[in-house]
Amino acid sequence: MPRRKTPKASTADRSARVTIVDVAKRAGVHWSTVSRALNPQKRHLISPDMIERVEACVRELGYRPNALASGLRTQRSRTIGVIVSNLGDPAHPPIVRAIEDRFAEIGYVTLVGNTDNYPERQAALIDRFIAQGVDGLIVATFARNDPIIGSCVEANIPTVAVFRDPECDDVPSVRVDDAKAVELAVQHLAAHGHRRIAHIAGPQNVSTGYYRHRGFRRACRALVKLGVVPSVVYGTQFTVEDGEIACRMLLRDHPDITAIAAANDMLAVGALRYLKSCDIHCPNDISIVGMNDMPFMDSIAPALTTIRTPTADLGDRAAAILIAMINGTPIESRRVVLQPELVVRGSVARLREATQRRYDHLAEAPQ
Repeated sequence: MPRRKTPKASTADRSARVTIVDVAKRAGVHWSTVSRALNPQKRHLISPDMIERVEACVRELGYRPNALASGLRTQRSRTIGVIVSNLGDPAHPPIVRAIEDRFAEIGYVTLVGNTDNYPERQAALIDRFIAQGVDGLIVATFARNDPIIGSCVEANIPTVAVFRDPECDDVPSVRVDDAKAVELAVQHLAAHGHRRIAHIAGPQNVSTGYYRHRGFRRACRALVKLGVVPSVVYGTQFTVEDGEIACRMLLRDHPDITAIAAANDMLAVGALRYLKSCDIHCPNDISIVGMNDMPFMDSIAPALTTIRTPTADLGDRAAAILIAMINGTPIESRRVVLQPELVVRGSVARLREATQRRYDHLAEAPQ
């Protein structure tokens, strides 16, 4: 009977047996030198030639660092958790990518969780990340004065809020000036002759919806001498579907509006969709401004005039703050507010006299 050959160990099997000591022996150095060469935060302590020698030995032996053993030595998992409401929302991927890129530079792995805007799911994700021993959290889903922040504080886990501001002194935050963003939108519409301007607001329990609504009210008060007449309808989510519903309500209750400042681009797209279903032309009949400048807003018809949110910068700044907190380094500011930018495209037109007369008639008609 022929003898069965013993299968050779795979590359993975061989590399599993290689230790940092093996690499050190091959390189002719102490194992601590190998550790520094492979640690992005400490490799500056040794020469480039030594780093190159160690890396060559690592490749030759197929060494893979043991993250668990390293974590036991340093009391760090070299992982962080990032929580967003919906990765399908085009505003979130650039934030997550910027965070991931910044942490990858120092050898960290980013774990991402999706809440779908459910508070209980946010709480479960935070509990899970804390239980898994992440070194810190970046959360884009906090509500205003969110009670779950207490869990982060009790666990002594470094936490940074991004995109939304929980308005809590316990957590640093990085966000855009949401009120200013909507002021830019209203001022742009008013400069094009619009006076009956509506706002499709987002949910008021989160800072993005709350501050954008405040900015709309403030901008309209500043322009009251021009005859600006505001109207507001509130969405429950920042979604296309909510934008459709809100636009229907606006035209039912305020048929004389000539312009809409939406609290985000998805709401604006929903409003556009509803206008098209009613054969109402944008921008000739009703102009629309969105918020965030999500991808492809320049490719829809009409191309959406919007307010650009520096999403990648938000992620990068949040990551920088969390890295400082993990390392015990003082942070310059616990409240970082970035500036928005008006992006002019095709969804806003100057108010035409014929349209103005028609809406004046609607406004004077008995309800």
